[in-house]
Amino acid sequence: PFILHSSFPHEILHNWWGNGVFVDYEAGNWCEGLTAYLADHLIQENRGAGAEYRQTTLQKYADYAARGRDLPLRAFTARHSSSSEAVGYGKGLMVFHMLRRRLGDGVFVEGLRRLYRDHRFRRASWDDVRSAFEAASGRDLAGFFGAWVDRPGAPDLELRRAEARRRGGRWKVEIELLQRQPEAAYPLRVPVAVTLEGEPRARWVEVELEGRFGAWEGWFEARPLRLDVDPAYDCFRRLDPREIPPALSGAFGADRVAVVLPSAAGEGLRRAYEEAARAWAQGQEGAWEVIPDTEPLPEAGAVWILGWENRHLEAFAEAAREYGVVFSDQGVAWDGNG
Repeated sequence: PFILHSSFPHEILHNWWGNGVFVDYEAGNWCEGLTAYLADHLIQENRGAGAEYRQTTLQKYADYAARGRDLPLRAFTARHSSSSEAVGYGKGLMVFHMLRRRLGDGVFVEGLRRLYRDHRFRRASWDDVRSAFEAASGRDLAGFFGAWVDRPGAPDLELRRAEARRRGGRWKVEIELLQRQPEAAYPLRVPVAVTLEGEPRARWVEVELEGRFGAWEGWFEARPLRLDVDPAYDCFRRLDPREIPPALSGAFGADRVAVVLPSAAGEGLRRAYEEAARAWAQGQEGAWEVIPDTEPLPEAGAVWILGWENRHLEAFAEAAREYGVVFSDQGVAWDGNG
């Protein structure tokens, strides 16, 4: 069953994090982010799907938490909505992922061992987590934890400049990255993949941003063909719109949501639609409304058109054809593929 590879390992790991080392809830819940990283994320990483899992995590943050529903990790205590889950679980696991990349696997594991050894059957706070990793690494991590745990928000990256120039028989590459969010900068180490002519695998470099700006330059023997900024989604950040595929989370997490019911449907079916809409709205923080198809569609927000007999279906189907989507009584086909 799927549960053996999803929620079951997560709950088993709580025997160490949560039931072995207790959470000091007054100082924030670090446990869910760490458990999600060491269970849910690790399972996908071992399957070769770590980047996809992280992209989904960042997309949920963008859909549910990024529009004024964010909170600092230290303020997260428990999941009570999609936005709190996106922060406490999603941002939390990404912070531990960035910490692991910053310290290296060996030091990261030693930090976990110290945290467990020093706080077994005792309450631990985010400050205790930081102290364990500082002791393991010999580094001052106050800036890292201060930015990622005590502040809400996420960096918004921009590739400011990318140049490749040939000098002699070699190529010089210069990269500049910028954090363009209105909030203060976050400490970031951004992986960049450089694809070279004649090489099947990209070369990886790292651009460090201690402030808003970071730069890297280096030399390659082969001609650079392209570069990709954080293509494996190793940084917690706001996704570029071009990185966000259409997903139901965008409709669930919208600020305004309208569910349009077919007036031609029978009473029992309409009641079922209404119950479904109420269930969907639970745990969401947007403004949900249920309207009949005799009313015009809202001009803003997400719209759910329910029922084959819905009066707005034909207009929606016509608009969808421009994107290669075809509706019929046999189902839905995308570019001819059902």
